[in-house]
Amino acid sequence: MRITILSLLVSFFILTFTACRDDNEAPEAEKRSRTVLVYMVAQNNLSSFAEADFNEMLEGMKSVDDQNNNLIIYWDDKDSKPRLIRLYKDKNGTVKQERLQDYAEQNSVDTEIMKSILNQVYSEYPADSYGLVLWSHADGWAPYPGVKSRSFGDDGGNSMNIADLRKVLEGTRYLNFVFFDACFMQAAEVAYELRQYTDYIVGSPTEIPAPGAPYQVVVPAMFEDEDAAKKIAETYYTNYANTYNAEIREGEYSPWKDRNYLTNIWVAGVSSAVVDCSKLEALATVTGELVSKYVDASITSDNVYCYDKRKGYSYDYNNSKLYYDFADFMKKITGDNDEYKIWEQFFKEAVPYYYTTPKNFSDWVGAFDMTGTCGLSIFIPRSSSPKLNEFYRDYQWYNDAGWVNTGW
Repeated sequence: MRITILSLLVSFFILTFTACRDDNEAPEAEKRSRTVLVYMVAQNNLSSFAEADFNEMLEGMKSVDDQNNNLIIYWDDKDSKPRLIRLYKDKNGTVKQERLQDYAEQNSVDTEIMKSILNQVYSEYPADSYGLVLWSHADGWAPYPGVKSRSFGDDGGNSMNIADLRKVLEGTRYLNFVFFDACFMQAAEVAYELRQYTDYIVGSPTEIPAPGAPYQVVVPAMFEDEDAAKKIAETYYTNYANTYNAEIREGEYSPWKDRNYLTNIWVAGVSSAVVDCSKLEALATVTGELVSKYVDASITSDNVYCYDKRKGYSYDYNNSKLYYDFADFMKKITGDNDEYKIWEQFFKEAVPYYYTTPKNFSDWVGAFDMTGTCGLSIFIPRSSSPKLNEFYRDYQWYNDAGWVNTGW
């Protein structure tokens, strides 16, 4: 009898407290199909764009099944301390935001801090698959702070090297995709370093417009059951392609330098590519065979397409360029022979999707032609950049792609 009365009392309290819960409150986390973390490092001159992108995420969330997916935003900007936010829908389908946590001021690109944020999110919001958006300034594989650079992130002047980002990713959940909403991140050296921690990498081989991804359409793409990486790249590109202005010429002023230029509408194009990380080791092997055969210490970057249009931006104080078109380089060293044709097949498997408008835009030169580009960059060593060459040797790509055999 005592057990029966106790059971009734427990049932009563459960019903009472359940009935008192506000139906508009965010439901408690449970394992879902996918959890995506947008990691916004905006304590820099992109801070205003972060707010605009957050509003786009609110719009994009309208098209997401929030009962089966989680969208979490870590947001660190100039005006506020870092905070963690979850987007969800109330019972009426209205997108709401839940402030999960406020953090003390911290360096959001510190390896341990970043790893702890990722682990917190992926542990508290478990899912069958995970995605990561890295939002900030960036500069590919280039070293920080040895030379003027920012491999990834700009948190009040602090950045992290790709080796540090690798340590972050190896200490957290395996990812379906990493989407770099940042400049110059679709580089072979970067993708190869991160290949063991994600299925796909989405990014651009060159500069991207400051507004970055159109999240009102990219957010739904991030939660596609299949080909999410492709959908991200495709929607990112399509949004800019729809407003593309082919009349913008090389040398015209940029929106950064003239706020009235183009009425502040960024319409000069964009590029976006997808790397299939499972195909990168095969690509490195075939690349290594050709690089070892055709490249020596006399190699030059002359006449190889360069994505890096910056001027007076010093690495080793000699205006070095960092990002050359991978396929164009391989075509030049092989003379476009049959070996190149075989290599090209491996490349297409590793980079299955690439989208670009006819021109892209650089803050340094204005519009520039993208004809014949492949969507993935590489570095070409040179004798005038000893510090860069030394740093480059630490990358796994340097060894596996044959550069170790070239005298560089």
